[in-house]
Amino acid sequence: MLAKQFEDKENIHKNLALARTMSESRLGRSSYIQNIPKFPKTTTEIYIDFEGLPEENFIYLIGLVIKEQETEKQLSFWANSKEEEKNIFQQFFDIVSGYNDATIYHYGSYESRILKQIKRIFNNQYEDVLGRIFQNSCNILSLHRIFIPLPIPMDSKTSQIF
Repeated sequence: MLAKQFEDKENIHKNLALARTMSESRLGRSSYIQNIPKFPKTTTEIYIDFEGLPEENFIYLIGLVIKEQETEKQLSFWANSKEEEKNIFQQFFDIVSGYNDATIYHYGSYESRILKQIKRIFNNQYEDVLGRIFQNSCNILSLHRIFIPLPIPMDSKTSQIF
C-alpha cells in the first residue's frame, strides 16, 4: 500500500517527507516538521481538557487555560457526583461565553464528543456558545499528525520499501 502512495505525483513532497522520516527513524534520528501549521488569529486562546469516566458516562473535571494578550488564567471545575456534572458544564459555558473572539484548543476528539452529548442534556440552552466552540475549535492532535511525522519503527514490511 505504501508503494502505491509513492506513485501518486500530486503527493510527491509529502511522500518524500514520509520516506525521509521512515529512513531517519531506522537510523535512530528524530523526525522534523513538514510544514508550519496555521493557527486562527484571535484575541484569546482557550485550552480545554475534560477528564471523565467513559464507562459511567461521567465528566468529573473540566480544565481551562485562558490566554489573553499577556495574561494567562487557569480554571478547573470539579464534580464529585453525576448530579454535580451539569453544574460544572454551566460554569464552563458561562466562562467561555464571555469570549467572543477566541480559539478553543483541545487534544483529540474526546472534548468534541462530550460537548455534542452535553448539548442534548441542556436542550439547546447554550446553543450559541456551543456553536462558537465548534466553529472556533482546533484539535491539536490532528495538526500534530498532519504536520509533524513521528518516527516510524521499521519492520519487515516497511524495510522492504527502503
